Amino acid sequence: MAIPFSPASSPIWRWNEEPWPFHVSKEAFAVTDLRAIKGEKVKEATRWEVDQWELFSGPGDQVNQDDCRLVPLAVMLSFDHSLELVTSLEIGKGYWRDSEAMTWNRWNW
Repeated sequence: MAIPFSPASSPIWRWNEEPWPFHVSKEAFAVTDLRAIKGEKVKEATRWEVDQWELFSGPGDQVNQDDCRLVPLAVMLSFDHSLELVTSLEIGKGYWRDSEAMTWNRWNW
């Protein structure tokens, strides 16, 4: 509490001080896995509801449900700016990327 707030040192709280720049609710959330929470890049992103995403570090069908957590989308965006693209996803759409190129691709299902 003695250290002044700084978005650089505490990015998780940046949206409490900075304007929310996205066209989705600041209250939106994501189901994600522990590997993504611990810093592994998200490789699959889908939007299922107005304020609900799935952001997984690998194939969603291979994620252990015990490793899933519900987190504010703002938290994920604070740590990985490459996820900003997912805020423009339409409901029912998704992106994927491989571990090497890390370039987002649209799902074509």
